[in-house]
Amino acid sequence: MDLVGTDRAVDAIALADDFLTSNRAVADVLHLRGYAKVMLERTDDALDDFQKAVKLDPDMPAYRNSLGIAAQMAGDHEQARRQFRRACQLDAINPTYWFNLGNALRDLGTAADAAEAYEAALAHRPDDSEILNNLGIVLRDDGRVEDAVDIFRKARELTPREPRILANLGIALQECADRDPDGEVEALLKAAVAQSSDSERTEPMRALMQLYLSRGKGAPALAVALQLAARAKDDPETQASLAVAMLSAGVTSEAADLAAALHRDHPEDESLATLHVRCLVEAHSYDEAIALTERLLEVAPDNSVFLRWRFEALYRSDRIKQLAQEFKRATDSQLTFPFSGLFQSRLAYSFDDLEQSVAHLQRFVDEAMLDPIILTELGIAQIRAGHLVEGWTNYQHRNFERTGSGSNRPSSGIDEEKYAFMPVPTWRGEPLAGKRLFILAEQGIGDEVLFASCFPELIAESEHCLIECDPRLLPLYRRSFPDATIRPAIKSIDFKIFYRAYAWLAKKDGADLAIYAGDVPLHRRRRPADFDNARAFLTPRPDRVAFWRQRFADIAQGRPLVGISWEGSLIRNDRTMFYQSLEQWAPFLIESGFCLVNLQSRRFEEPIEATRKSHNLEVAYWKDTDLHNDFDEAAAYIAALDAVIAPAVFTAQLAGALGTPTFMPVTGLGWVSCGFRDRIPFYPNLRVFRRPTDSSWESTMQTIVDEMQDTLRARS
Repeated sequence: MDLVGTDRAVDAIALADDFLTSNRAVADVLHLRGYAKVMLERTDDALDDFQKAVKLDPDMPAYRNSLGIAAQMAGDHEQARRQFRRACQLDAINPTYWFNLGNALRDLGTAADAAEAYEAALAHRPDDSEILNNLGIVLRDDGRVEDAVDIFRKARELTPREPRILANLGIALQECADRDPDGEVEALLKAAVAQSSDSERTEPMRALMQLYLSRGKGAPALAVALQLAARAKDDPETQASLAVAMLSAGVTSEAADLAAALHRDHPEDESLATLHVRCLVEAHSYDEAIALTERLLEVAPDNSVFLRWRFEALYRSDRIKQLAQEFKRATDSQLTFPFSGLFQSRLAYSFDDLEQSVAHLQRFVDEAMLDPIILTELGIAQIRAGHLVEGWTNYQHRNFERTGSGSNRPSSGIDEEKYAFMPVPTWRGEPLAGKRLFILAEQGIGDEVLFASCFPELIAESEHCLIECDPRLLPLYRRSFPDATIRPAIKSIDFKIFYRAYAWLAKKDGADLAIYAGDVPLHRRRRPADFDNARAFLTPRPDRVAFWRQRFADIAQGRPLVGISWEGSLIRNDRTMFYQSLEQWAPFLIESGFCLVNLQSRRFEEPIEATRKSHNLEVAYWKDTDLHNDFDEAAAYIAALDAVIAPAVFTAQLAGALGTPTFMPVTGLGWVSCGFRDRIPFYPNLRVFRRPTDSSWESTMQTIVDEMQDTLRARS
């Protein structure tokens, strides 16, 4: 016993061997020798000694307990359960035996039985934080997350700096999002990481990464994932987590390369194959994704996940007829796959059946598909079809911070009185007289401008409006809405991520109510007649408009001034179906009689010069103008034009808000059409021209040029 107690296991075994060689077998000696062998990780030899000790003295609970521990180490959890259960029967007041029984039951996956064992241990040792921690784990595994949170909090009171308890409390709170109004989860997990030993840091780091991923925080998720990957370079699961974090952070090409390497090294792992396909789709490498899924489905023709990502690649690359054919073959073969209702809806939309598009998604949701992404898609389909009240209601699910941080509990938050990060109640359409209203900015710059069409009436109805916007919109909004307070949204350097910090709202000169700009139409654009009074609502600088009119006049020589944009600032393969090249436009514009002015904010010089050489088409541009970031100057520039041709990008939204006649070529009716077939009703002079499914752009382009000539002739 002294040798074991001083970690001299080899000497202890030698002494026991000497004794047992010259004496009869003694249970205590066998038990101690087995314990020494456990210390040296000689588990099989230890099992033999413990079994002999139990045979000599079957009613000694300590021997049963040690045999259970060795069996557990050897992976024989059922044997461990039997031995711990017998030890508890022999000594029912020993909390260690009950604790070990709970561990064995947990390993066997019987969480409810494990919880009973831990509770029995606590009856004799109520302030043991380790028992409390394990009880919390099995309660969470059993779906009793609220109870688990309470148990973990009690364990934390006993040992405030124990990293495992901090991590488990954070994980449980993350699964119970309404218990985390102040961002406690992130703080707990960061503390767990900081206080863990190097060998125990992986689990809380993984939990922190998952928290960031679930909340759409790609950059911090990637930072943690890189640290995890450096700790486990040969672990494919950890490397796969890094690829997922890369996707969340928008580093899609690197994610695809990493996923390809993982798939190559582990070709039989279907989860890694799925990750490879997903990364290719998110990186817009659709040809590769389609080719890969074809090979994968040859080996596993019934793999529903491969099929789902193949359909995603076909849809995003505008291969609608092929998608329709393959979808029909799959359904005829009674193959089921995730998001089938979503693809049914997309196909109906692609063939201009907006009501069926809604119906397919509605059935999908009725089958308890309560994912906020699907509910948002249903809302968009309903708005597109003109079902405005239902659509705007479901559209609220787009904000995950109000929907259980991405959990499948989308009603969480939407029916609450406050947004999770807001110190003031949500505006729900009640009268605004005498109230100060704060309007939160939307994520996309185009959406910000679209929903700003509702601001004038809110400013008129309320005591005062405080409006948040992208910093690049500040001067334009302050001139356009002089009776409101315009505040810049705090955003990342690339203008993509909002940092929501609104404690000031509860103070003097704050607000009584708050609402997202995108939720305002639920209360102000509920029926088609609500759009009847659409008018221009942004005001450019008069002096800059005059400047640009003079500059344009110098080159126009009396011709109508038409601004042209042909693609978005971010070009991706899945967006080529929405865009047309300047080269495609040239044959229709060369004889139009228009004086063409560039509206592209980036990458315009090369295509303009190439089209000048190939078609002798002149498009004027100025290098001293930043249309990408200087929105105030861009507004004056557009207001000085007679008309605009632009696809569904921010340029078209800005032109519409300024009242400049705008002609928009579209692949399908976007949700912003709100049930109208030929215009976007938020703007008075923005018309849409739809390209039929699987047809070329030529006829649509010709129609736009003809209609524009008629419009400009009539105005002239």
